[in-house]
Amino acid sequence: MATGKRRSQTHRKFEVDLIDGRWFWAMETTFNDGWIIMTMVDMTALKKTEADLRLARDAALHLAETDTLTGLRSRRAIMGYLDHCLKSATPSSPVSIAIIDVDHFKQINDEHGHDVGDIVLQAFGANCQRMFRDSDRIGRVGGEEFLLVMPNTNEASARKALERFRSFMKSMRYEGLGDRLVTFSAGLVEHRSGETAQEAYKNADSALYQAKTTGRDRISALGSRPESPAHTTAYGSRRAGTAG
Repeated sequence: MATGKRRSQTHRKFEVDLIDGRWFWAMETTFNDGWIIMTMVDMTALKKTEADLRLARDAALHLAETDTLTGLRSRRAIMGYLDHCLKSATPSSPVSIAIIDVDHFKQINDEHGHDVGDIVLQAFGANCQRMFRDSDRIGRVGGEEFLLVMPNTNEASARKALERFRSFMKSMRYEGLGDRLVTFSAGLVEHRSGETAQEAYKNADSALYQAKTTGRDRISALGSRPESPAHTTAYGSRRAGTAG
C-alpha cells in the first residue's frame, strides 16, 4: 500500500445515534487522493451510564432545592432566587419580599397532632402556588415560616396580593381542625438600593415580629414609602378569580 503518499487533509470526530438506540463514536480521516478511513467505536453502554448519571444529578438537585413536605422551594433555593432578583432590581423595577409565619402553629401541633400540622403546611404550600404569579417564588425557610420573593413589585402592590391571600387562607378548612381558622402574619419590605439580601431579610423579619406582637393575622411593613405612579403591577385579574 502506498500509504506514504497519502497525507491527511481533514479529520472529523462525531457521535452517531442509530434508530435502534445504539451510539457510536466516529473518527473520520480524508486523504488527498479521496480515500476516507472511518473508525467507529460502540459507546452505547457509556451513553446509558451518562444518562443515568444525568438523571441522578437532576433528582439530587431537585431534592436539594425542594422542601419535601410542602413542595415549595427549600431555604437554599429561595435565598438563591432572592440574590438573583436583587441583582437586577432598580427603582422602576423593585423587588418586595415577605416573611410569612403561620399563626399559633405550635398550638395546632400540640392540640391536634403533627399529622394535622403537616396537612396545614401542605395546604399552605399548595395555595401559595395557586395564588401568586409564576415569577413570585416562595420557599419554606424553617418550621412554619416562609419567604416570598416578588420581583417587579413595589410594597403597595405586594401588600394587596398578600391581603388577598390572607383573606383566602381564612376561608379554608382543614381535616382534623373542624371550624378552626388558620391565619398567618407577614413582615413585608421593599428592597432598597444598596441593600444586601441578608439586610432585606432582616428587615422583613423585624416587620414580622411587629405583626406578631401587635395581634397576629396581619401584614406589617417597615419603612413604607409612597407607591411610584410610574410603576404598576397587574395582580387583580389572575388572583381575583382564584381567591373567590
